[in-house]
Amino acid sequence: MHKKGVTDVMKIDAPNKMGYTFFLVMALISSSQMSNPYAFLVTCLALVCLTFLQKETLPRSYFLFTILVFGISLLGMIFELNAEVVTRILMTCALIPLVFLIDLRKHPQALDFATKFMGLSLALAIIGFLYALAGGADLFRLINPDGRELLLFLSTFSNSNFPIGGGHIIRPSFIFDEPGAYTFAIDTILLINLMVYRKLRGIDWFLIIGGLITFSIAHILVCCLIVFAARKSKLLFIPACAISGIDYLLYLSSGVSQIIDRFTVVDGALAGDNRSKLFERAFDLVVEHPYGMGGICNWDISSCFDIYGGFGENPAFPAAYYGIMAASAYYLIFFIIVSLIVISALKLNRFWMLTSLAILALIAQRPFLFNIGYNLQILLIFSMLLKTITLKKTPVATNDKH
Repeated sequence: MHKKGVTDVMKIDAPNKMGYTFFLVMALISSSQMSNPYAFLVTCLALVCLTFLQKETLPRSYFLFTILVFGISLLGMIFELNAEVVTRILMTCALIPLVFLIDLRKHPQALDFATKFMGLSLALAIIGFLYALAGGADLFRLINPDGRELLLFLSTFSNSNFPIGGGHIIRPSFIFDEPGAYTFAIDTILLINLMVYRKLRGIDWFLIIGGLITFSIAHILVCCLIVFAARKSKLLFIPACAISGIDYLLYLSSGVSQIIDRFTVVDGALAGDNRSKLFERAFDLVVEHPYGMGGICNWDISSCFDIYGGFGENPAFPAAYYGIMAASAYYLIFFIIVSLIVISALKLNRFWMLTSLAILALIAQRPFLFNIGYNLQILLIFSMLLKTITLKKTPVATNDKH
């Protein structure tokens, strides 16, 4: 039996290969604080060129969706005088048709390549975690655009570490700027695999359990929904045991109370959940600034947070930052996914209800539709949902073992 590998990826036709390469580059810089509007414009032109190179024809429904998003966003951009914000929105609009044209179901080898890449990244993250835990010092440091330090521990970066004995417990982020961005990429691959294969394979379980090393509450929530959607509830004891084991080890160490606090319930709420406060602050800012923050917020998000306090990583952030109209593309996607959840529930379709709910949970805590890289991943998940939700059988038959 022929095994898929790098040679299979090389057999993809040139336009699609260019598209996937572009996707990979964008995904790997998903937290980039690119501030040069000309760089965004170049990206837009590249997206348009790649779109015209594709051999497929954009279905009418997707074309109308693209026009609708662009039209509403254009109205919102009338109130925006900042070049960076306008080009961010234009880039996302230019990305929509390309994402809809490139179908991962027709190129499962590309999806498998991305899955194995994330598996390799987790192996390296675990090695770096053990290195730091054993007392290994950071090899060098970088400064993120937002001012935070990014430390390299042998084979993974981390911007969050806590002393324990003679070493450190770190939250690995691989080559991303933070663990949250890393787990977002992991969960994106997991969700696409779930929609394509309708089951969890061995490598998917590795991504689920291995991702726990980032101590991401969002990863746990999304993966629980993924596991239930895959109808593998009898295997829930595997991640449950992993979570319990990690929590027990952390409990034995008084030096990592910060991590334990993330999973502690205080006054009926999860202490590590700061999304509620962020949402409240963002909602208040929407009321005060319905057309977006403007001023320093358009070109320096860190200074913006210094002035107004943190209000990111929640569904109200796009409206608070870009303005209600300009951010309408995000809320249109949000509304469609909510509608699919309701319809699936009414039809008693457990798989699609939970899968859609997992997607909603993922993009609700990372609503960065207009950030380079994040926009790709959000649109890719959304397009795969629209392409697969009407199918009755598994769209890709595979016998290979992972």
